[in-house]
Amino acid sequence: MRTSFIPFAMLALFLGVPGPGDAKIAPIPLPERVAKADFIGIVECVMAGETCVKFKVLESCRGAKANDEIYVRTFVRFTGPQFRAHLCGEKFVVIGPRASSHEQFYRMGASLPIGWRKLHADYELPYGQGPMSLTADSHKYYEDAKKLALAKPKEEFKLPGPS
Repeated sequence: MRTSFIPFAMLALFLGVPGPGDAKIAPIPLPERVAKADFIGIVECVMAGETCVKFKVLESCRGAKANDEIYVRTFVRFTGPQFRAHLCGEKFVVIGPRASSHEQFYRMGASLPIGWRKLHADYELPYGQGPMSLTADSHKYYEDAKKLALAKPKEEFKLPGPS
């Protein structure tokens, strides 16, 4: 049985079919991220963490206002690097929706001990769309998001697909 798989594997290699290790997460387009976002802003880490981090809002155009403190939860992966540690003093651009209940989050990370903790979060970020370190490029990305958010409030966006 195993030997019958070998010709198919060789054919896939020959044709250049991507394997499971070549899979990548496509970034969510900015208009769609802004349409779904309850918070868009620049934040500074005030309590270090991995899956749930406390940030001080430095600037925002949607959601919490400057000087507010918010908790942001990131996605827990099952394989590979689980999460990025966020350290005090680091600054990020965050675009994310309001956090779902912990029970819903728990179902995604249930097999990992890090997902067992019930940590409060105000906002959460989809897989692969975590906080972006504040650089010139990410600041430009924030400015583009701010223009989109100011042009159309969240309720006016209509996402493609079935309602």
